[in-house]
Amino acid sequence: MAEILAATPQQLAAAKKAVISSSIGAALEWFDIIVYATFAVVIAENFFPESNGTIGLILTFATFAIS
Repeated sequence: MAEILAATPQQLAAAKKAVISSSIGAALEWFDIIVYATFAVVIAENFFPESNGTIGLILTFATFAIS
């Protein structure tokens, strides 16, 4: 039968640091997406004024997807 090894305090600290860092990074990424989606209509009106409103919005989201 396999032996179960206990984690050392250094391993637990490294795992905690990794989880906190990953959570902060994910929160910032979601914040970026939410802000862009919130202002997508304003961005579409300013950058694609000649096109249809729907086409401008699609182009705005396509620009975000490409980046």
